[in-house]
Amino acid sequence: MERDHSVETPREPGSKTRSSIIAHQGDVPDELIYDLKAYSSISVLSCPENPRLLQDFLLAHAPDWLVVGAKADDFDVHNAFSTTHSTNADLKLAILGDPEDQARCRRWLQRGCSAYLASSVESRKFLNALSIAHQGFMVVDEVFRSDSPTLSPGERLTRREHEVLNLLSGGLSNDQIARVLSLSRSTIEFHLKRIYGKLKVNNRVEATAHANGLRI
Repeated sequence: MERDHSVETPREPGSKTRSSIIAHQGDVPDELIYDLKAYSSISVLSCPENPRLLQDFLLAHAPDWLVVGAKADDFDVHNAFSTTHSTNADLKLAILGDPEDQARCRRWLQRGCSAYLASSVESRKFLNALSIAHQGFMVVDEVFRSDSPTLSPGERLTRREHEVLNLLSGGLSNDQIARVLSLSRSTIEFHLKRIYGKLKVNNRVEATAHANGLRI
């Protein structure tokens, strides 16, 4: 497991006691921004493109996340993020990139971004990635991972296991999943144990990441 130093469906990142602030710069898709603005618990801010103003903007607004598009100037973003992070240690960085550009993904993971996702990422997957990364994990879209496992026929999930996993990734507890599927809690725990074993994961967070096409 790789590590870096935040529901309902979909999960929303950050603290439960205040609105999460997501600042974006560069060519972040308009559709993603529009979807994020639909959440009352998320404030979406547009950063200035001028690199000289970016750092001042981040210091003034203290966002939880800086989200950067595929065509942003990586050098300027890295400088602004590093300087701001020294003052606001809670600031996290999410990068959107072209699946064909594996080298950029590796560079940003080495620089300490918390989430690296495809530019075409849907809002549900995006928010789930930020929610997982908020817990201290480094999250990478599976399209950037050449080591993604392929399940053998004996390791593939059954229809019922898929149902349990989908409800789990939606933030439901074991008791809630049992009620939805009209099963006992012990049966749900049995299915989860089999799911964890097949997916080679250790907990709900890792299973949720797998269900959303993410790796941590």
